Amino acid sequence: MSTSVSAAVNTITVAEALTKVTTDAEFLKFVSENQAFFVTFGSKNSHTLRHTLFGLYKKANLSKKAIFLVHFFHAVISDPGRVLAGISTLPKDMQEDEAIKDATAFIKKYLVKLVRDEKGGKFASVRLGNTMPGLDMFCAAMIGEAPKDESVLRREVTALVGRKTFAQLKVNDALLALNKTAQKDYWDNTVKIRNADERKKSTGKGFEVGFQEEYWATNAADDYLLVDKDADNNFVEVPVATVYTMDDILAWYGRVHGKEVVIKNGAVTEIKDAGKGKTKVTTTGGTSGKALKDMTKAEIEAEIVERELALAEAEADTNEGTLKTANVTAKKKAVDQAKRFLAVKK
Repeated sequence: MSTSVSAAVNTITVAEALTKVTTDAEFLKFVSENQAFFVTFGSKNSHTLRHTLFGLYKKANLSKKAIFLVHFFHAVISDPGRVLAGISTLPKDMQEDEAIKDATAFIKKYLVKLVRDEKGGKFASVRLGNTMPGLDMFCAAMIGEAPKDESVLRREVTALVGRKTFAQLKVNDALLALNKTAQKDYWDNTVKIRNADERKKSTGKGFEVGFQEEYWATNAADDYLLVDKDADNNFVEVPVATVYTMDDILAWYGRVHGKEVVIKNGAVTEIKDAGKGKTKVTTTGGTSGKALKDMTKAEIEAEIVERELALAEAEADTNEGTLKTANVTAKKKAVDQAKRFLAVKK
């Protein structure tokens, strides 16, 4: 029996099909002038998700503090139901705080835990951290132990390096490798899959078990910056010339807890109070860590060169919109301070 298709079967050629398709100059002009719009057209990545999320914040008329609380609570635990249960255990006066009440109302109205439940204008809480990885890391660092010594510092930072959102930061390959190992171990060995048949039934399709390299690679392709607080208690991004190193992460974690971590040649040599709870937004290499009053004239001159380089990087980052004016001002003050010490140094 022949399996060939009869030539008599009706079909349509590409040439004939094209005669049934058209467009107009107006739409062609729109596409030409808005090409960037179609790069992520219909897709969901951290940028489009952030746009959606902040649309919900605007709709709910949330204050800045309430928005922070939504992210903070879900950095602790991603399940909105458990977040609400946790809020109910806060001291009564805190529960009556307007920002907490507003955040609670937002969570009840707009958040669900899983992506599959994102219906009717709901947003999956498991995606909150991905919309602003730097803020998620800051929130997670807040609830970590203050670095009283190097062992505590490295233990807490190691835990943060393994966090899902860490892969989205602008970190070096060594840190990415550590994150990948930690995430693979978590998904392959820690996460327990329960009620598999029920989940398959509810979604109408199968699901992926264990570490998914493709999902991790999507996160790792991002280049987000760390977040810190400036002297005026505003959230700002932490600039970096190329990529963050382990030294940068250690120093940043210390600043979150009001500590200055002094690092020399990869070793933590000192952990001290940063002073009055105000942190300096900088990366390692900007200063030597040695007090100006204890430096020789030559060391101060070298320090001025380093601080001027850090200032130049900060000004460049400001032009790209990644650092606020307050941080540039702080670096200018650091340069001026060193020059004043040099002027009186014998």
